[in-house]
Amino acid sequence: MAGKCHKVRIIGSNINTPTTETIPMIAWWFLDKKKAFETEQKYKETNKRITEVLLAQEQERSARQEAERKEEQERLARKEAEHRENQERIAREQAELREDQERLAREHSERREAQERLAREEAESREEQERLARNVAEAREIQERIAREQAEQREGQERLARREAEQREKQERLAREQAEYREEQERLARQEAELREEQGRLALERAELNERLAREAERKERYWRELRELGVLPDSKITDADIKYARTVAGYEDGAVNIALIGNRGTGKSSLINSLRGLSHGDREAAEVGDVETTLRRKKYRDSKGFVWYDMPGSGTRNISAWQYYYDNDLYIYDKIVLVHGSALTESDLRVLKLCQYRKQEWVSVRSKADLHIWNYKRRRGMCAADARQFYIDAVRSDTSTYNARNGDSVEDLKLSVKDYIVSDMGVFQLVTGSKPFEDPVQQVIDEAGFLEELGLLPG
Repeated sequence: MAGKCHKVRIIGSNINTPTTETIPMIAWWFLDKKKAFETEQKYKETNKRITEVLLAQEQERSARQEAERKEEQERLARKEAEHRENQERIAREQAELREDQERLAREHSERREAQERLAREEAESREEQERLARNVAEAREIQERIAREQAEQREGQERLARREAEQREKQERLAREQAEYREEQERLARQEAELREEQGRLALERAELNERLAREAERKERYWRELRELGVLPDSKITDADIKYARTVAGYEDGAVNIALIGNRGTGKSSLINSLRGLSHGDREAAEVGDVETTLRRKKYRDSKGFVWYDMPGSGTRNISAWQYYYDNDLYIYDKIVLVHGSALTESDLRVLKLCQYRKQEWVSVRSKADLHIWNYKRRRGMCAADARQFYIDAVRSDTSTYNARNGDSVEDLKLSVKDYIVSDMGVFQLVTGSKPFEDPVQQVIDEAGFLEELGLLPG
């Protein structure tokens, strides 16, 4: 009996020996696997947050660039120095964009390294499975040996059965982990595809941004080229102090509507001022009119309706630029500019109107002496009064379409949309004074009502 007990201890020793070596190794392997899985999860979450932060930063930067572009458009005329600062800021943002792209490239490289590491871990997992298979074979050998000694080691069989159950559970758990690992690989593949799609979108947005910047640079170049043609240089700025001083010299009246009439010599500016004030040429307070240029310097006239009229010197000379005429005559101080012309608008007229547009100053274009032009058509072409009137109106409308088409290529801030009001002195006088309308088509009103409404001077 003692011999049998001794034999049982030897066999038990052989059975316990492989188990004490095998189970810790498997436990450590699963601990390492769990840590690797948790590390990978943290990496993916961190990568996702970084991607979201980068996208938010990119969207915020794009919104900020758009706001700065709009602000630049509004400040462009006043602050050329800010233009250079904006260009430098854009260059810095492009550098930041390149840095973001390089950072994304580094993160992509790190992701590939992580995938390679996972591949190595999978190879190690296969080796572990082979080792487990060998352990199972050894366990079967032990079972066969135990089967031959059933009578002596029931307790050992029960222990071995428990161990086999644990081993099967571990194998099942390993199978589940492998399935989870494959799902993780598929998820990583999807994330990589999404990353490639995001990189493509960023590249497209960068190309669109470069195209917008190029268009903006071209528009700015065209803008300043047109301003140079008008005589406006980068340092040609009108300050609040200039406006205040010029208004003092000109006698600008606060609380009134100050309107300046400009135009070439002989266009009838003085006569139109008299009609707007409801005065005849012979009245004591009427402006002086004549066949020669009567306005060699600025003249000021008031009326009883809160309007102050300024008769400006003629602008029909090519020796000075539009800006010099505009600046020398302090046209920038008035509430509204009325350009009076008797024939087609000249290039000099259009340039002065563009300066008003540049200064965001209200302006009105008036085709004066309509009755004289209609009478000339009637006399020279042998037309009846009604036909001559319509012929003249059509000719003026055609000229207006030509002006607007010719200015179609101008930048938006300097583009003119001319509405040429066809008026006569008598037509304006009739509406201002409420006189009886003329029966002769030559003298009947055309655009006088619209002209007076544009000025804010409606019949009393």
